[in-house]
Amino acid sequence: MANDEIAKAKIEATAMMCKSFYTDFMPMIQQIKSNVESLKITEQNTDALNNINEQLKNAESLLKQLKKFSENYGEKL
Repeated sequence: MANDEIAKAKIEATAMMCKSFYTDFMPMIQQIKSNVESLKITEQNTDALNNINEQLKNAESLLKQLKKFSENYGEKL
């Protein structure tokens, strides 16, 4: 029984960390996206901006997955 309680506490802590991570980092990702969108696009920086946008998209997707995990776990409690 004690192992079940420990496992539950670990999962709960992980879910809370995921939610905190999302809460802390999503505003930063949104601000960076906004700043990148406001830049003037020239031929010289198109590849760099495309790379930045792709990495931001990946980061945003990861944060959304973490949030979904924390929300799904919260529903099961």
